[in-house]
Amino acid sequence: LAARLRQYDAALDWLSKSLDLNPLDVEVYNSMGMVNLQRKDLLGARQCFSAALALAPHNAIAKSGLAKAIPPDENSSGSRVGDGVPAVSPAG
Repeated sequence: LAARLRQYDAALDWLSKSLDLNPLDVEVYNSMGMVNLQRKDLLGARQCFSAALALAPHNAIAKSGLAKAIPPDENSSGSRVGDGVPAVSPAG
């Protein structure tokens, strides 16, 4: 809901708290990736979608989100680095 209201920082805070409870929740990483896309934080989005794919390599949402987070020109300076990007260490 917070993301729909463009309260991106609040959305990332809540999603981060959710990861504290369940650090292997692929859907939370996908949601964080989508919020970061909305914020135009392409690096953050890539990190979140990559974390989701590390946990679920065939996840269609993460694959699609990752594709959207890779700009046509990797040398562009249009992305900004945000905070609230979790580090993932998949169980293994």
